Amino acid sequence: MADLAAGDVTYTQQPNLESKGNTGARSTGKQLLTKVTFGDGAKTVAATGVPLVPNKLGVASTVKRIRVIAETVNEARKWVWNGSELSPALLSDAVTAPASTVLTLEVEGY
Repeated sequence: MADLAAGDVTYTQQPNLESKGNTGARSTGKQLLTKVTFGDGAKTVAATGVPLVPNKLGVASTVKRIRVIAETVNEARKWVWNGSELSPALLSDAVTAPASTVLTLEVEGY
């Protein structure tokens, strides 16, 4: 089976839920909620995770934090951000082919 690629992810910005972070040395820039949808049971999750595109997440180029705050009820997987600011991805506790998955992400970045 083929792995999920960046083009297999659909992004939906949650309207009116974007805010500008505090200014100053500890500022994380823009903060917003984005829903991502991927998976159809045919493609697997690569060891490097499901690749995400920063500007489609709603930040210009650099991700400072991604937190999964909601996911589809029928999905028993655990999803976490890989920690990369420039090449973000979602890692899963399994590499099998996920069914259609919808995650709500809290994203901060520049």
